[in-house]
This record gives sequence, C-alpha cells and structure tokens, in this order.
Amino acid sequence: DERGMRYRDIAIISADLDEYKSIIRDTFSDYDIPCFIDENEDIANNPYIEGLKISLEIALKGSRGFNKDNIERLMQTGVTKLTNEEVYYLRNYLAETDSYRYNYFIKGFTRVPKYLWINDKDMNKRALKVLLSHVNEIRVKLITPLLPMINAVKDKDYKKIIEEIYNYTVALSYQQRLDECAEAYKDTDVFKYSLWSRIYPSIISLLDKLYMLLKDYDSITGDELLDIFTEGLNEITIGSTPSTFDQVMVGDLFRTRLDNIKVLFMIGLNDTALPNNASSSNLLSDRDRNAFKATS
Repeated sequence: DERGMRYRDIAIISADLDEYKSIIRDTFSDYDIPCFIDENEDIANNPYIEGLKISLEIALKGSRGFNKDNIERLMQTGVTKLTNEEVYYLRNYLAETDSYRYNYFIKGFTRVPKYLWINDKDMNKRALKVLLSHVNEIRVKLITPLLPMINAVKDKDYKKIIEEIYNYTVALSYQQRLDECAEAYKDTDVFKYSLWSRIYPSIISLLDKLYMLLKDYDSITGDELLDIFTEGLNEITIGSTPSTFDQVMVGDLFRTRLDNIKVLFMIGLNDTALPNNASSSNLLSDRDRNAFKATS
C-alpha cells in the first residue's frame, strides 16, 4: 500500500490455531490474500507409517507377531503390493481356516476350507489344489519382503535389522509411491504436497538416528527395537513450508517465531487459552529476578 507495507509484514497468531486455520484459509482465498499457515501435521496415522509399524511388529516379534489382528491391519493399510482381489481372496481363506500363525505363513497354507468338503469323508481335491496353489502364491507375495527382517531378528544383529527395515521400504517402493501421492496434490494443496513429499525422508532420518543411537549396543531384542522405532515414528511431525516469500504469516501463539513483523493480529485469546500453563514455565527469568532484587 501507500505506506510501503507488504503481506510479509503482517502476522496473525492464535492460541488455538486448529480452531481458526480453516476459516482464515478460506477467507484469505476469497480475497486473494496470500497467507502461510504455520501448522504441524502428526503423521503417525498415515497409512504408510501405520503399515510400516504393523510390518515391524509382525517381523520383530517373530511367532507372536503373526496373529489375526496384525495380518488384517497390514492388508487394510494398502502398503503391501497385493491387489484388492488378492487381499479379498487371502482374507476369505484366512477367515475360513484360521491360518494366521507363523508356521502357516512361513511353511505354507495347507488347511482345507469347510466349503470344500462334499460330505464328512470326501472333499473336492481338484478345487483344493487350485485354491491352495493360488492362496500360497499370495502368501509368498506378502511374506517375502518381511523375511529378511525376520531372519535379522533371529541373529539379534541391530545393524542388520535397521538395514533390512530400509530394504523393506525399498521392496515395497515406499519412496516412489509416496512421491506419487505427493504429486496428486502439487497443484491443489501446497501443504499436503509438502507433507507427502517429506514422509519418506523422515523415515530415513529416523533410521539414521536409530543406527547412531544403538551403535554401542552389543545386541538388542526385537521387542526393544520395535518399541524404540514405533515411538520414533509416533513422534514425527511435519511442518508446512512457505510457497512464496511475500505472505501473511498465520501461526501458533506458543510455537511460531516471528521476525520483522510490523502489524500483528491476535485472535482467539481468552482466559482459558492464555496463559497456556502457568506452572510449566516462569514469567521471569533468573536474570530478571536478579535485576529486580538489585533495585529493591
């Protein structure tokens, strides 16, 4: 404007950003005002993160990891390379035969579904042969990427386990598939594009940190590694990044850092939101207290 103000000179902060960000985003869009909303996204429930956690639970817990809940959850996430038809076929077979245990997935499915029995003594052997052949092909497709992790756990080699977690993401084309998800938002949603683009690098960063953290361990159990890695995945948050330099900054009162702001708007402040937690931080620093003592 005539005073030389730019969008980047203006900021809006709130003690409850989640409550207002959608309203701000829609309103600013209506008036063609560029804004950057400084928001963090918890990715713990992202299907690729969830699929990785379940895969690790299956692999790192050995026989205890193979159960109905884990196998069903893994197929539901969609991270495996099974087609929808294969998932449907395998789920029906497992439900009919209760073949969720470790030995069945490692050695092969052999149990006969009830519907193949013609009577109490005879069964349709030809149909059984076709069914078992097909369902075991699906089993191999599902279990093969998990086997290197399972074998590394048996050796209690943490370095090899971490390498195999990485190899598992490669085998399932994690980076390519996440990049494809990101591309779907490239022209429509800057935040979601940034979010999906940064999930895989966040996983790799966590693996690097885990390697450094555990380098002095002589050995580690699968359960211990699972707890550490799962906690790390649950703690990952991805922040948004500005798409242009000249934008109104919209941020959180307690987290967002503001520099060189000329106009500041504060919204949603009330006696329940501010102060956030009086007992969690001190209003005066030690330096302030000493200064007050000196003048008293």
